[in-house]
Amino acid sequence: MRGGGGDCHGSSSNSRHRRRNLLSPTKIKPTEKDDDTFMMTTLPPELEAAIQEMQNDRNNKNNKEEEGGNPEAWDFFDDILPDVSDRLSFLQNTLDFLLGFILPVEVHDVLVIGAGWSGLAAANALVENGVNDVKVLEARSYIGGRTKTSTDFVPGVPIEEGSEWTYPGSSIQTILEDLNLSYGITSYDYETLALYESIPLQRTAAAAATAATTANASTANASTAAASSAPVLPVLSAEVSEDIKDTLLKDLWLNGFVKFAKNGRQDGSDWGYTEAMNKYLVENDLKDNVEDKQVLNAFVMNEVESEFSGPAEDVSVAKTNSILGSGLTLSYLSVPGGGYGNALGSLVTPIRDKIQTRSPVTSIDYSSSNNNGGIVRVSYRNEKGRERVVEAKAVVVTVPLGVLKTGSIDFIPELPANKKAAIDAVGYGNLNKLIMYWEDNSKVFWPQDKQWLLLVSEEDDPFANLWTLFFNPMSQGNGNNAILVAWAAGDGADQTELISNIDNLGIAMLHLKTMFGATNVPLPTRYMTTRWRRDEFSRGAYTYPAVGIADEQQIRETLAENVGRVYFAGEGTSLEWGATSAGAYNTGGKVGEAVAQQLLQ
Repeated sequence: MRGGGGDCHGSSSNSRHRRRNLLSPTKIKPTEKDDDTFMMTTLPPELEAAIQEMQNDRNNKNNKEEEGGNPEAWDFFDDILPDVSDRLSFLQNTLDFLLGFILPVEVHDVLVIGAGWSGLAAANALVENGVNDVKVLEARSYIGGRTKTSTDFVPGVPIEEGSEWTYPGSSIQTILEDLNLSYGITSYDYETLALYESIPLQRTAAAAATAATTANASTANASTAAASSAPVLPVLSAEVSEDIKDTLLKDLWLNGFVKFAKNGRQDGSDWGYTEAMNKYLVENDLKDNVEDKQVLNAFVMNEVESEFSGPAEDVSVAKTNSILGSGLTLSYLSVPGGGYGNALGSLVTPIRDKIQTRSPVTSIDYSSSNNNGGIVRVSYRNEKGRERVVEAKAVVVTVPLGVLKTGSIDFIPELPANKKAAIDAVGYGNLNKLIMYWEDNSKVFWPQDKQWLLLVSEEDDPFANLWTLFFNPMSQGNGNNAILVAWAAGDGADQTELISNIDNLGIAMLHLKTMFGATNVPLPTRYMTTRWRRDEFSRGAYTYPAVGIADEQQIRETLAENVGRVYFAGEGTSLEWGATSAGAYNTGGKVGEAVAQQLLQ
């Protein structure tokens, strides 16, 4: 039981002593979601005096029964609220109720909900366009939302738990250039990919010879014939040769499944990648070929799930097949002199005094916002966990789509049906990282010239999609720091949040030992794992085009539509830059300008 359990039912004298203690500043035991403990604040003098008078009166009655006092009457706390923490909650709720009459309601021109890229862009745009009375409420203890930069995990290197790349030509890239921040260049091409297979591949020398030969037909035929008679050469726990990798990429992937996916379904309807893969395997007589099936699964996980964050069965083939095999080039910020946090700082500085953290919004009442001069009334919990109210002429909601999906913010009245349908329809996936650091960089065991390391696991491996893709920051000019980042996306990312940090590390180490040999992989000096789905103020990573949406543009536009004087922004409302920080930044700035124009008319 909370707050002392059965000890709550002591003698009358002990009960009086405990009740007196309840009026002292008391530490509250945090829940799993609390960052730390908190202290009850000092009571207003008038309320403190009233409580003290009540306490004195109660003590007199308990100690002077001959005067008609009734000590048992004061034991109602033990009968009705026997749990100490329940009593504290009762007192705190009573205090909140009374303070509601004492404290004035905050009033601002505009309230922005969320201090990620979108919320900060909206607030800056409002101020730049003449609306200075702006307040930003951020639920988390830090500013940035799904941009979360750690500066103490590896000395001198900003480690990104969330946003890590940006696109050349994007608004975020412009900020990097303006601030002269450093960044690496990540090329999503197959030259930078190292492929590993954990299964005893029945690849013969003939396969390698066929892939490698560039000689004339007679020489090739002779080589193939000779190799075909050679014994099977299983490849165990090792990197796949460049020749075999090229064959797999060309025949099974680029000229195989990718071409199949881009041709689309015969009836023109949409489908997810899992269904498309199964169809491809059947049509090409590969459904019983475990080896090719696992390679194909690994490639889809690498290029689809890790790019879009959604599970393969839910990501729309029709809306995403254009990126398959395209070879993107991105700017990588987790390098010395870089960092998403430093880029974000340029938006924080001008409005720092307008941002309030540890203030999750619980309800938005826009029932009167359609009236002339109407206001929006927003309730939130402050850092002490107490409900507060703020009123504004307009509210900009920039919380992640995952938060809207959970319904943790109560809209009064309910959002229109088409808005709720759009919130439900747009895909919202998950992507987690396991970041490992070896203090001694002489212990590096992976190829430093490769950017991505991909393991093809066995069909019956229970951890087939957990930590089998690794990114190598050493390839990005990270100051020669021995850092390796394992990735899990889609359903795999959700699975990582069901197990402990040490078990996640164990799975990653198992796979690394499979790839590089059991004796060649030391434990990291330190590591960290992300859990974005568990984060109650994110509930996942970012949006993706889901199967079943006929008009993605229309559904995103519906997400962006204002309802009365409640406006919406964020990467989920962007079609062109969805799933990116640039999309969040662009939509926030656009909405901020629109609200300013509306208010200043």
